[in-house]
Amino acid sequence: MKSALALLLGMLFLTACDAEVPPAKMTSGDQLYAYYCKECHTYQGLGAELQNLPAGVSQLQVHDVVLIIKHGYQFGHPMGHFPDLSNEQANTVARYAVDLRRRQREQRLQQDTQSVD
Repeated sequence: MKSALALLLGMLFLTACDAEVPPAKMTSGDQLYAYYCKECHTYQGLGAELQNLPAGVSQLQVHDVVLIIKHGYQFGHPMGHFPDLSNEQANTVARYAVDLRRRQREQRLQQDTQSVD
């Protein structure tokens, strides 16, 4: 009886771990980016991790990215919008994207510095 109960609890625990978080409940930038952004950015050639964004785009600040996420962008490289995201979610995914671009720039600078040495 105890082993059957332990097995049942273990199965419930594993099932809960595998359950997909509904978009409205997502709170982390990587979850939100993976759900809303990654596939299209990959398909459009911008890179799954934004590595192929045009140079000027890397100058965008969090508030700029929030506006694009909530209202779209139709100049040069059109982007749809996601009005269903809460303001908090839009801010979270925008901070994630801006930080991702910053880390990529830092890595490139480090690589360039190492190749010069």
